Amino acid sequence: MLGFEFNGVHSSRFGLVTRSKNRPILPEPKTVTEEALCRDGVYDFSAANPYGRVMYKTREITVDCNFISTGMPDTRRRARAIAAWLGCGEARLVFDDERAVYYMARVSNRIDLQQQISKIGFFTVVFTCRPFAYGAVASGELPVYGAGLCYGDGIRYGGFNRFYADNAGISPCFGGDAREFNAENFGTMYAKPHIVLEGAFHNVRIGMADGRYLRYPRSAAGTLVFDCERLHTVLNGENVTNLTEGAFFELAPGDNVMRISADDIDCAVNFAFRFLYL
Repeated sequence: MLGFEFNGVHSSRFGLVTRSKNRPILPEPKTVTEEALCRDGVYDFSAANPYGRVMYKTREITVDCNFISTGMPDTRRRARAIAAWLGCGEARLVFDDERAVYYMARVSNRIDLQQQISKIGFFTVVFTCRPFAYGAVASGELPVYGAGLCYGDGIRYGGFNRFYADNAGISPCFGGDAREFNAENFGTMYAKPHIVLEGAFHNVRIGMADGRYLRYPRSAAGTLVFDCERLHTVLNGENVTNLTEGAFFELAPGDNVMRISADDIDCAVNFAFRFLYL
């Protein structure tokens, strides 16, 4: 029986029969417009942000649930157990018919239990989710069959995005240039990577083909993380964002040709991020 898993617990544990009442294929975009008396239509500033793209609002998913009980005491017992299950705050939400992705969701409606013939309980749950679905595997991870992966799910796997850089260049390189490499984003939405360098480096710079880059101009050894999601840089656990040059960036769906340079370098380079899907 198809259902869903929330906070690591499947709906079948409570004997629920479920039906997705509304599962949007696209979250609502954030539109920023301004009207002008001398112009037809509007000025659209929706993509007027550092990333140059339209942002999205949260996504709402509505699910109808029902169960059959042995009587009123059993109905109330199940209702309390279901309330404890759903009232946990934000957690992973996985539907049986798309196991390759999950949503980060929380229950956002008051749940009213309707009873029919005193033994059939019916209620509706509204999950408010982050805008995008998250892939069961992430960049830098080896996919493991059984961890939410199914043959024929239509999801591309790979994109490990692990490299090694020294003064001769980076491996594996891309396009014949020893310092260029390809960071693959197998999702259908832009992703903000954690760029992790482990080793020794001096004046290291990682940039994209469109000119955006991140640079740490000092000499260091250990672990350096350019966190494009939280917009900060950490060196061996210490925040060094004030020493970082350039601008944090996103990876577009598909291939992202990057370039690395440094005065001296001997380190592993890993692009860690979760693939996102509309």
